[in-house]
Amino acid sequence: MTVKLQILSLIFSFFYGCGYCLLYKLLKKHLKTNIILNLIFVLLNVLFYFYGLIKIQGGILHIYMIFALIIGYIFVSKIKR
Repeated sequence: MTVKLQILSLIFSFFYGCGYCLLYKLLKKHLKTNIILNLIFVLLNVLFYFYGLIKIQGGILHIYMIFALIIGYIFVSKIKR
């Protein structure tokens, strides 16, 4: 994998983590009350994340992409308070 693809994957992971946090905060009251909706929400987000990774680099997942995803989530959760 080239450096360009790695950087693109990191940027995608960071912004996907940001978007996930915003979407979760938007739908929080609906997801807390229904376990089925929460499960569907998480599964759809995982599927969309892997679809994005497939389009970028063939679906290869590295540990630093997971860290970028988590950092994006934390970044937005700290800003939006």
